[in-house]
Amino acid sequence: PADKDFQQYIYDMMKEVAKLNPKAIMIDDDLRLIARPGKGCCCPLHLKKINDYLGENLTREELLEKSKTDKKYYDAFVNSQQESLVNLAKIMRQAIDDVNPDILCADCGGGGYSAKMYIEIAKTLAGKNPSILRISNGRYCFGNKRHFAFSSLRACRSILKINGEVDLIIGTHRLFSKDVEFKDLGLLVIDEEQLFGVEHKE
Repeated sequence: PADKDFQQYIYDMMKEVAKLNPKAIMIDDDLRLIARPGKGCCCPLHLKKINDYLGENLTREELLEKSKTDKKYYDAFVNSQQESLVNLAKIMRQAIDDVNPDILCADCGGGGYSAKMYIEIAKTLAGKNPSILRISNGRYCFGNKRHFAFSSLRACRSILKINGEVDLIIGTHRLFSKDVEFKDLGLLVIDEEQLFGVEHKE
């Protein structure tokens, strides 16, 4: 996402989508870079940004190795990924605004350490419109029970982290929990009705 040609491509594609005049555009949860130790984008553009920030001249291999055990290098690596994604969200919003600033644009994300970033992306994509964030890794996944439990736990933690930061949250039944409060709740839509009893519906 730091490459100027790629940014232009994304701008052009988002503008074409906006020309279709949809009511809303939902950005998939693949708007991300893997930022676990040893994985993620470490292209020359990101590496230069990280080295400038750190005041060092690390090779890709050195950075990835240090980021596995040293928080300073890990944080610099993750921050470079997050800055790139937020900047890409700005480019997407600009493309939409150049066609019709009234088109809603929402994000799907919110998992793990990056909840703060997904809030910023959702607000950026919203432009002048309400910010919308669909929680990923909720009960939308498939797989075995252990995977489901882990994914649901991540979704629960994400909901607590973003609580009160965006205008609309699309999530799982975790939104019913007593420790989740809303600034100004107008409508709650949860596509899991079969899991609830009368108590939840009331």
